[in-house]
Amino acid sequence: MGHDGDGVNHRRHDRLLRQMAGRLRGMTRHFDLVALIGLGAALCSMSSFVPQLIKIWREGDASAVSLQMFALTVAGFTLWAIYGFLRGGWPLVLSNLVCLGLSAAILISKTILERRSA
Repeated sequence: MGHDGDGVNHRRHDRLLRQMAGRLRGMTRHFDLVALIGLGAALCSMSSFVPQLIKIWREGDASAVSLQMFALTVAGFTLWAIYGFLRGGWPLVLSNLVCLGLSAAILISKTILERRSA
């Protein structure tokens, strides 16, 4: 009798392990997709400032850039980086620090060029 009970317990144990393994595989696929979406979003956000910054540096003109918009953008990226730090989300922190640096460079370039032309 003990032997048959052990067989039933082993089958239950094996079934439970297979179910857990299936769930982990599903979670891993979900995590990979979520990580890829996050990486894509970060790359788009970070690279979006580069063309504007290059244009300003090449032309030496930032008159078309909105000072208020980039001041607000810098504030937003600062807050996102702080939020990521407080939540322990280092990818969020790092991507927002890169965006902060690039948008701050545009804001500083705009300020410097306006002072030169005044």
